[in-house]
Amino acid sequence: MEHKLFYLARRNPKLTAEQFPQAWRDHSQFASQFGQQFRKHFKSVTQCLKLRESDLLPSFDNEYDGANLLTMVSREGLLAARYQPGTIDELKKDEERVFAGHVDPWTMGAEEYSIVDKQAEGDLIVLSFLFPREGQSEAFTAASHKAAQGLAALPAASSANRIAWNKVVDI
Repeated sequence: MEHKLFYLARRNPKLTAEQFPQAWRDHSQFASQFGQQFRKHFKSVTQCLKLRESDLLPSFDNEYDGANLLTMVSREGLLAARYQPGTIDELKKDEERVFAGHVDPWTMGAEEYSIVDKQAEGDLIVLSFLFPREGQSEAFTAASHKAAQGLAALPAASSANRIAWNKVVDI
């Protein structure tokens, strides 16, 4: 199991779709300047831009322009990085330049369980978020895990390098 910090990104409407990737990379570079006090909590960061393809399945059409997937050293590191005073205030100032708002409302901590892991990097990541109905969290957790396992068993998923199921533990 790995601990992950996810945030969904919506570009600042003042930026064009073409300008957004560079602005986001600049924001990430800015975040890296906070040194060991902040970076010591992370193992890796994967920045994912949404493809704007005409054949995108309707279930993947949403208001977000990308997602950031941060692999954390530990659950404690996840919480420390997410709620670190001072650093978060500085990052929020830069978020206003890059994003349609602060990323915290679109951020979640998760426990990630690998279902398929061929230890190879790919060029594409498919993210799908499922949300439980009120009062169904335990049943939902089991059902969503089973759904992820079912996805991994599909012939179309046989070429996937990695399939993981994430249980949200901090919103």
